[in-house]
Amino acid sequence: MGTADPGPAAPITGGVPTLIMRGWLDPFSAPIRDVTAATASVGGVHVLEVPNQSYNVLGYVECPRSIRNAWIDAPARPPADVACLDGIPDIELAP
Repeated sequence: MGTADPGPAAPITGGVPTLIMRGWLDPFSAPIRDVTAATASVGGVHVLEVPNQSYNVLGYVECPRSIRNAWIDAPARPPADVACLDGIPDIELAP
């Protein structure tokens, strides 16, 4: 026997503070415009794009970790200080 089609998924409604950090060079994530569009109507979601990083935005430089750690202390508000993102060095692909 076949199963009934469950129909479309329910829209995201929010309610849980969420910090989304997407690396500029992330080959596994949707483009930032799609991430932002998908979460635009959801309360409590904060989206940051981390320059010069791939899928592991927390693994290589201190800046994204410090933003995340500060946000954990006040998750209902957007991250307060993201100025360090401008100082993340370019990735050197070849010497």
